[in-house]
Amino acid sequence: MRPLLLLSILVLAGVSPPAGQTKPATTDEKEIAAYELTLPTLKKVEAAVTNLMTTLADDPRSARAQTLEQEIDALEEKDELTDADAERLEKLRTELAKLEGSSGDDVMSGTGTLSEMAARIDKHPGFSKALKSAGLSAREYVTFMAAFLQASMAHGFQKAGTIKELPKDINPANIKFIEAHYAE
Repeated sequence: MRPLLLLSILVLAGVSPPAGQTKPATTDEKEIAAYELTLPTLKKVEAAVTNLMTTLADDPRSARAQTLEQEIDALEEKDELTDADAERLEKLRTELAKLEGSSGDDVMSGTGTLSEMAARIDKHPGFSKALKSAGLSAREYVTFMAAFLQASMAHGFQKAGTIKELPKDINPANIKFIEAHYAE
């Protein structure tokens, strides 16, 4: 499992409809818009991710996946692949796909409702344990991550001048939080 997936684990569609079009907000969208990011929760999320990385480091399947990813990356960096390299690359990709498909990594898909994502996390022993040891429920984690990623993207677009006004479904307090804690 790639560590960057942990940070993008729960991206929810926080994109507003095109100008002039409206759509009714779902219950999840309303919950995310009402959620307020806090520094104590950010610290808990950081602790949970650290706990999860420690748990995964001790997991033989995760270690094997990391080895496979490194071999795949090394082969993909070659200018030209021999037939043996191409065959090896295909075998590595197949093994990695099987390993990831059977390891419960669907928790990383970031699809579904907040409740569905929280339920997948609760079923993943390593992830569930990492959250509990950090003092977070799966539901708060997915909601925090959705609000955090949504606010981070909006902040970035705003800073780049891509958007002038924030979409109405983004909590302005969360944009201020991102700005205030950008270094963290």
